[in-house]
Order: sequence, then C-alpha cells, then structure tokens
Amino acid sequence: MRLAWFTLLALAATWQSLGKAGLFTETTDAQHFSLYEETARLTLTHFHELPLWNPYYCGGIPALGTPSARFASPTFLFTLLFGTLRAEPLILMAMTVVGLEGAYRYALARGGGAAGALLAAPIFALCGCFARWQSFAWTNFYGFQLVPWVLLGFRDLCRGSRRGVLVFASTLAWMIGFGGTYAAPITALATVTEAIQALLARRHRPGNFARLAAAVGAAAAFALALSLFRLWPVAENLSASPRVLGGTEWTTLESLRRDLFGDPAQKYLHGDYLAGLFVLPLFLLGGLRRRAMPILITSLFWLWLALGYGVKPSLFALLRTVPPYTMLRAPERILPLFVLGFAVVTSLALRRLEVLCRRAPTAVLLVLGSVGVFGMNLFTLVRNASETAKARTMIAPPAVVHREFRQTRGNRWLAFYYAEASRGTLACFDDYNVAESPDLRGDLPHEEYLKDTDAGMVTETAWAPGRLELKVALLRPARVYVNQNWHPGWRASRGIVVADHGLLAIDLPAGVHDVVLRFLPRSAILGSLASLAAVCVGVYVWRQTRNSDRFGSGAALARQVGLFASPLLLPLFGLLFWREPRRPQEPMLTPDGEPIVVSLPPVDATRILARWVSSGITLEAVRLKKLDTSTDRDTRISVELDWRFDKKPPSGVGVFVHIEGGSSNLIALDHAFLSGTILIDDAPLHTTLRDVSEELLIPNDKDPKEMKVFVGLFYARRDGARLMDIQADAPVERGRISVGSFSIP
Repeated sequence: MRLAWFTLLALAATWQSLGKAGLFTETTDAQHFSLYEETARLTLTHFHELPLWNPYYCGGIPALGTPSARFASPTFLFTLLFGTLRAEPLILMAMTVVGLEGAYRYALARGGGAAGALLAAPIFALCGCFARWQSFAWTNFYGFQLVPWVLLGFRDLCRGSRRGVLVFASTLAWMIGFGGTYAAPITALATVTEAIQALLARRHRPGNFARLAAAVGAAAAFALALSLFRLWPVAENLSASPRVLGGTEWTTLESLRRDLFGDPAQKYLHGDYLAGLFVLPLFLLGGLRRRAMPILITSLFWLWLALGYGVKPSLFALLRTVPPYTMLRAPERILPLFVLGFAVVTSLALRRLEVLCRRAPTAVLLVLGSVGVFGMNLFTLVRNASETAKARTMIAPPAVVHREFRQTRGNRWLAFYYAEASRGTLACFDDYNVAESPDLRGDLPHEEYLKDTDAGMVTETAWAPGRLELKVALLRPARVYVNQNWHPGWRASRGIVVADHGLLAIDLPAGVHDVVLRFLPRSAILGSLASLAAVCVGVYVWRQTRNSDRFGSGAALARQVGLFASPLLLPLFGLLFWREPRRPQEPMLTPDGEPIVVSLPPVDATRILARWVSSGITLEAVRLKKLDTSTDRDTRISVELDWRFDKKPPSGVGVFVHIEGGSSNLIALDHAFLSGTILIDDAPLHTTLRDVSEELLIPNDKDPKEMKVFVGLFYARRDGARLMDIQADAPVERGRISVGSFSIP
C-alpha cells in the first residue's frame, strides 16, 4: 500500500510531463543530453552492438566515458522499450518513486517513525529541484533520488550488516551509471558525515573500530568494482580532456530562503529547491529532539557549502581545492542533502507527538494537525512540480532518417537533430574539453579516404558506430584516414592504428585488404568485466546473508572483506596483458597553427613588461590584430598575450581580458588555457608562451569608437580574487593593466 501511495504521488507530480511524452524540450542542454541517450539506443537496437562509441558528436567520443550520458543504468530499459523522448517522463516518475521509498526508509532508520517517515518522504523526493531540473532536460540529476538509499546502506554497513554493503554499493553504482558530475561526489560528502557519526557513536567502544574500518573498506572496494564499468572510462576521458571550470558562484541566505521555502509573492511558493514553508514549525519542533542534533549539525554544514563564495571563510572554495571537487560549480546543488535532513527532522517531530499521545491522549489533536500541515505542504510540492512542468516549452521531435552516415560541420545547439538524420555534428559543447581533431571535415564525399590518392582506393563495405568494415586496395604502403577522432580503444584486423593530428588512421602495406576496425577500449571492457564479477559476488553474498547478515571477526572478517574486494583482481590482472597505446601529446599550437612556445614575442607585438611579483608571472607583450575577415557590419580581431612564467603559477589561476567601449557591453575573455591548449597550472617555465584568442566578432558602431583592452590575472577556479601585486609601465587599475586599444568603424 505504501508503494501504491508513492506511485500515485509520483504520477501526480509528473502528470504534466507524462502528457507531453514524445515531445522534445526546447532547451540547448536537451540537445546533447538527449543525443547521448538516443545514440546509445540506436547503437543497440539498430546496429545491434554495445554502445561504446558515439560518432554523432564532436567527431566521435567514448560513450561510457561521457560524464553526462545516463544510459548505463536500469532506466535505459524504458528507453529501449519506448524510445528516448517517450521514456523520459517515465524515467522521471520511476526515479521519483525510488526517491520516495528511499527517503521513507532513511527517515525510519533515523527514528522518524512509520507515520512521520511516510509523510516526510515527499519533502525530499518532490523537492523543487527535481521539478526545476526537468525543465532543462537534466534527467541525470534525478540521480539525487538515490541519495537516501546510499546513506541507508552506509548506515547499515557501519552497524556490521553485509547487506548494507550491497545496498550502498549497488545504489552508488546506479547513481554513477545514471550520469552527471554532481550526484556521486556530493553523496560521497554525505557518507563522510555518516562515517563521522558512526565513529562518534563508537568512541566508548574502541574494540569495534577495526570491524568498522573493515566494513567501510569492503564497501568502498565493492562499490568501486561495481561501478568500474563507468568510472574507469569517465576517468580516462577526463584525464585526456580535463573538465576545468571557473567562476566564483555565490548565494546569499535570502536567496537560499527563497529557494527552500518559496517566494510569497508567487501563488504556489515556487522555489528552485522547494522543501515547503508549512512544515517549518515541525522542523523546529523536531530539532529539539536529541537524536536530531547530528542532522542539524550536518544541515548547517550543507548550508555553509551552498553559500559558495558568498560567505567568508568559504567552505566551498576549500572543497574545490580537493580532486574531484575541483570540477564542481553551482554550490547550491548541495541543497538536496539539506532537504533530506530537513525531511528527517520533521518526521522526528511527528514521532515526538505520537509518543506524547501515550501520556496525554488530547495530544492526538496535535498529531492530526501535523498530518494536516504535511498535507498542505504536499499539495504545494505537487502543484509546484505541475506548474513548473506546464511551463516547459515542448516541440515536435525531429524526423528520423536512416541513411549513410556523414560528418557535417553542424550546429551544437541542434545536435539532436543531426543524430536523428544520421549525421554527426563537429560543432559541439560539453563541460569538459573534448579531444576533437582539428583535421575533421564536414565536406567529404566519403568518410574513409587516402590523402595519397594515387596509392589506391578505399571502400566502406559496412558501417556501425563502433565497427567499420573497409575494402582497401593499395599499390604501395599508405595511410587510410577515417573522419573520426582517434582513441586508444580503436583496433584493426589488419595494419596499425595510429593518431594523425588527433585523426583516426590506419597504416597498411601494399595489396588488397579487408580491414575491420572495432572500438574495444580496455577501460570499458575490463571495467565491465569487473562490474559483472561484482554482481556475481553480490548475489552470492545476498544468499549467504539469509542465515547471518553480520560481519564476522578474525579470519572470517578477513575472508568477507577479501570476497568483496576480489572483483578488482580481474582488471588488475588484465592490465598485465592488455596494452593500449598512449595518447599522443596534443601539439602546442595557437588557433592559427603557429607554435605556442617560442623564444621571443612576435616582432610586431607591443612590449608591455608587466610583472606579478609574488607569482613570478610576466606579461611580455600584446598584439591586437584585426583580421582580414572584417566586413562593413562587423570587425573581427584576435588578442595575443605573450606570457612568461619564472616559477610554477598559483593553482587555479586564470587570465581575464576585458574589452570596453562603444555601445557594446563589456566583452570578457576569461580562460584557464593558453591558446586553448596549455592549462596555466602546467605552463612551461622560463620561455615565452603565446596566448592567442579565437576570432572575436564585434559589431560596428553607428559612429567610430575606440575599444580599450585590459588584462589581468585572477583565481579563476578558486574565489575569483584578482592578483594585485603588479609592477608595470602601463596604467594599472583594479588589478588590471591597460594594454592597448583598437578602433571600430
């Protein structure tokens, strides 16, 4: 009956979305998020192979290594049955039911009582963030619905339960497979707080520390093995294409209040993380209970983090110095953890009133009143979800065209349309620097070709996303080029696979060859085998726990920990025999193909000689170059900054370029990569480094104007503070140097 009730709640919350099933969300993020899911579905259903490679985006990217892809989870079954767009609202509904049940069980485990846990669960699972996230088609953010399950499993394993290890590891692996870069790292923070609470609970029983450490170690190893099918490819991909995010996002207590409890000026108290204002008195009452104290302390911790750089000292700024949290932004996305704690504390209030009824029967009126308060709050949450979904702009999906695959120059904001038309878009976007070859082309008559056309001919005989079959006839040894990105996972039945300026290519001898090119990356294959072995171990342990669920002691404890960690032996053993070529170092070239590392600045650059004394960074010269592509309507320029680093730069430092003047607003060119290639943290020392911007288009003004250019350094991936200790011949104001100007007609 409880699950039926939760299903009805999820149905009510997603009713508007279900009514629009099959339509496409008209947002830019929906283009690539939906594309990842759709290409995985096409690969499996149309080409009958595992979705390991996605050729439809950026010239080809590893499918399992794409952080935002969500197909590697049980919800992919909905996609296979109903299609990507029709399945999306069903996934939202299913994940909401999962979140409701998880929040109920977690609140019950924290002492909320059955009635309180039942009534408080919707505060978390119907939180305003889930309604807000679906507006952007951020379906993978629904991985946060698994947070209470992960914490529930962790609490159980800390008490010595082996089934707790299985719940913890399986739901964490599900979360990781569901994609996104927020849910899993943020949940890991929550498990740390649970671990601290477990340690404090055992501070008077030191003999249990060894068993607790063994259980946590077993859980960590088993969770790693179970999620290695996704973790390894993502880690491999991000190591080659780092996710470097700047920004000093901050919030205020007032904005957090509006997010959590709504804006009274709006009819249904819309809030991006709406928990509900009606139950706030119950939260205050529940906070008086002694068992609520750890939850209140951790809730303050989450609020401190959610304030980002809006509070000093900034705990979020400190967190971003620790990998992998260096890749996070938007500190308010910590708030689901606060909402979960908020829900649990309200359940404790109702439990307190239930107990009070035993001594004072008239207190049943307070219980009934509290149930009414929960009901009003539930109505607000459901209505908020409905109104938010109703406001989504939905359009008809693109037509599906099955034809011979070709790469096109494309449009990253229409990426989903290209995939449905059997085309790959070379214009792409993601939160990490995709390793895209500059030699990819969108105008080729054939996707496989010879640059030495007199050497022979190449014919494509079969094509699938992760498998190409070619007929190659060569008069002499030659290199066959494939119009996709190289990756160390590509393997050929004949010849040698090589990377040519990031392009996939095969060196073949003279003669006639039937070549089969497959994408079989070591990370995905060995990682999946380890995860499959972990599933087998999990089934075995689950059957074992029918008799005894507890961890043993001594030799029995060691055997149990070893069993949970044993799946990791498979990839370790595989690494001894499965070798892959190293990814070649990306050529250090400017956008116009010239070397970044030079002995001196260009002769036509203007000498500046500005020095940041304590950091050992010198801006040697600047070149503002008008490009020949300028027209009567606009002016195109590039900005070149010539840097020298005499010692390792501060961690997280970035460059900002401000262009001011005319009727245009401030143009800001903030970046952490020199010429889009070298991360400043890794810049070579004692040499000149050319930092050339991409082509910049500025509309011409009604009257001629002078555009002034300012340059400075700031902590782009920390608190955003500017580096102020500047010695320069040029004018300096507010931590930036005036380096020149140019005119626009």
